[in-house]
Amino acid sequence: MGLTIDNAEVLRLVSQVVQMTGETETEAIRHALEVQRALLGVDLAARAARHEAFLKMFWATVPDGVLPDHEAQLRLFDQATERNRQRPAMSSIAETPEDRGWTREDLYRR
Repeated sequence: MGLTIDNAEVLRLVSQVVQMTGETETEAIRHALEVQRALLGVDLAARAARHEAFLKMFWATVPDGVLPDHEAQLRLFDQATERNRQRPAMSSIAETPEDRGWTREDLYRR
């Protein structure tokens, strides 16, 4: 498959990387894409562990013996989410709601 790049900024960046590394244009692009793929890669075990930790933190906000109604559950979830957002990032790439595979409503569907 052929690839034509007609974006001046991309061509400029490729040229700079080629000059800095001595790689060919193809190698520079391949390497950049491998790095990007690694950054975007999903470690399912790590994701599950983060999910479990988040649920533990979330349920810690619920008083013992009290199971709030659905709206209260969502409010508590939102409060826990806000606290989580304020914590320092655990990795260089923050997981977004779109890529975590579930929504806050999914937590309460049975």
